[in-house]
Amino acid sequence: DQSTISSQQYRRILTLIDQLPRKEREAILLSAVDELTTAQAAEVLGTTESSVRSRIFRARRALAELLEKEGIDR
Repeated sequence: DQSTISSQQYRRILTLIDQLPRKEREAILLSAVDELTTAQAAEVLGTTESSVRSRIFRARRALAELLEKEGIDR
């Protein structure tokens, strides 16, 4: 199944996430890995839902660029 990533790709993606700025990294990890809602992530981060959505947007955009540079399909 092409939608499943290998454990090696998963580890590489986590390494790329580590390269993101702290605020964006925290937001994307809470959303994608911990599966928190925007409201829950906002509470954890002590910020607004709007701010969390912006951080996630910026994190996804930056991660897409990093993935492209690495040659990892999205």
